[in-house]
Amino acid sequence: TISLARAEEDYNASDCRFINIEKGQLIYVYSKLMNEEDSGEFWAASITVYGEQCEDHMGTVGYFPSILVSEQHVYQEANKTIPTRVRNLHKP
Repeated sequence: TISLARAEEDYNASDCRFINIEKGQLIYVYSKLMNEEDSGEFWAASITVYGEQCEDHMGTVGYFPSILVSEQHVYQEANKTIPTRVRNLHKP
């Protein structure tokens, strides 16, 4: 875990790589993926929930847009840049 964030808005995941979040949920952030072209950041996280109505989401891991949360506490400040390539999965 590198930080703890609180959801400021609801978010409905577009596919199975992403997580649904509800306003007010606490989220443990594990990694921050930053796009070089400034088209947005996505963070990988696990949801920490409180209350019986959300128990089925506890421990869910996936990505979400970083603009939807505010960091509450940073546990680790270290940065590590790992270059990646995006593969087009639609090409034969």
